[in-house]
Formats: sequence, structure tokens, C-alpha cells
Amino acid sequence: MLIVLIALGINANAQTQVRCSECRGSGASWTSCTARCSNGMVHCGSCNGNGQVSNRCNNGCNGGYFSRTVTVNCASCNGAGSFRENRPTTCTGCGGAGQRQGRTCGTCRGSGQIDNFINVACRPCGGRGTSGTQTVRDRCRNGCNNGFVQSQCLPCRGRGIALCRTCDGRGDIRSNCRVCRGSGTVPL
Repeated sequence: MLIVLIALGINANAQTQVRCSECRGSGASWTSCTARCSNGMVHCGSCNGNGQVSNRCNNGCNGGYFSRTVTVNCASCNGAGSFRENRPTTCTGCGGAGQRQGRTCGTCRGSGQIDNFINVACRPCGGRGTSGTQTVRDRCRNGCNNGFVQSQCLPCRGRGIALCRTCDGRGDIRSNCRVCRGSGTVPL
């Protein structure tokens, strides 16, 4: 047989290669992705699969509230600082008698006094109209909840799932064929 091969011009030491039947000549073997993926998709690690992330509110609030100091109006004068008080004076028409020439005085209508309203400073607040200050908490109006704002997860665009990095979203992993070791051919 060696003589026949030499006569045909074929090297007797060379091996003939044929297409690998295991990988059909591609040199690749495909196995299912062993990561936690399903058809090449995994739960997004940035949002833990819910599509939303919590970020601190950048509106300057503290835990969802703003604190501010406000002046408290005096409860006695309701912030006016004074009262209108009547300090009647003696009627000049009747001299305080209530009658003039035997008839009821027309100026004071028989009371002997004329109304005299004056402004009197409120004693509890000393005329200031305030009783001090207090701290008031207002809710942050930036859509935040306890100092955090929900927004769409950028890596998964709010879907909650992302491409598997192990298989690049294919669902299976390519490796070299175990029979032909990636060459696509095997010796005859």
C-alpha cells in the first residue's frame, strides 16, 4: 500500500482529516447557560428586578420634610398687639346727670357718659402681637418618600431584567468541541 501512495504522490506519513460529526465541522459545542438566566435574561442587579431604584431626594429636604421657623401670633389679641377698649368720658351736655332741663340728654341718651374707644396694648404679648416662634415641618413636594425619590432603573430601562453577562443574552455558551477541540475536523 505504501507503494501505491507514493505512486499517487501522497505522503504516507500524513493523516487524512474529515469533518467532525460531533460539531458538524463548526468546531463549537453549545451548552445551556449555567448562570441564573432564562433565555439569556437575568433579574437586574441594580434594581433587584423591580425596574425602579431609590435615590436620595436632591431637593434639600431631610427625610421628606423641610423645617422652618415661624412666628406664633398671640392667642389673646390674635396678632393685633392691642385691643379697642371703651373708656367712657362724662357727657359734657348734661354734666354726667343724664338729663338736661328735665328731659333725657340727647347727647348721652340718659347714660351720663359718652363712649370713648382707645387702643390698649395687649398685656400677654406686651403689644408685640406674637408669643414667640415655633418650628414647623412641611412635606417635600419633589415626589419624595421619606427622603427618597423613585426613578426608573437605567441599566434595565425599568424592565427589571437585563442581558445575562455570562452568555451575552444568547441563553447558551459556546465552547470548543470536545471531540475535535475546536478544529472542526478529526483524523480518519
